[in-house]
Amino acid sequence: LILRPVSVMHCLAPVMRWIWLGIFLNVLCVGGMLCLVFSPGLAKRIVMACFGILKKLTSSKKIHSLEEKLSGSMDKYNAAASYFEHHKRILFNVLALTFLQRILLFFITWLVLCSFDITGINALEAVALQAMISVAVDMLPLPGGMGISEHLFQAVFLPICGVTLTIPVMIVSRGISFYTQLFISAVFTVFAYFVIFREGKERNNDRIL
Repeated sequence: LILRPVSVMHCLAPVMRWIWLGIFLNVLCVGGMLCLVFSPGLAKRIVMACFGILKKLTSSKKIHSLEEKLSGSMDKYNAAASYFEHHKRILFNVLALTFLQRILLFFITWLVLCSFDITGINALEAVALQAMISVAVDMLPLPGGMGISEHLFQAVFLPICGVTLTIPVMIVSRGISFYTQLFISAVFTVFAYFVIFREGKERNNDRIL
């Protein structure tokens, strides 16, 4: 959005409202995280004040339960932030690995375009377009951005892929970058539940007996 390359901005034109919304939500979320890191006391007072207003508006017990959980989560986040503050090399490594992981994830779209013999875009442009789609949808209250990610992909890549190939490219790209990972995560979750967690429960029961 700063350099505004013509080829990229042309493809993003139909979804600019979503991108600006995503940028706003990202700035809001990252700003809140920075507040937790640099001024945890202020962040906690703001959140607790919001819960105080909610408690006046409703008498639901869930509000009290959620307040306690959020307070505990904020304390854990502060502890993690303090750890990274005193271990800057680890922080740098995490940032570098995260950046590399995201670039490789967005690069999948370029590989899929190549597999369909689509040559109207280079690798950098493909990564930039996929990254902007991610910016637009990552902070939306949707699991994995399902639905909206597919919609934006079709709108953005239509000028590149054409009417015939846009949906097939979207299915393959989204299938590899999201749904395959979702399936693998589900398999490991089931494995962890039946093997690791149940073994832990059995050990605790044996100790009690």
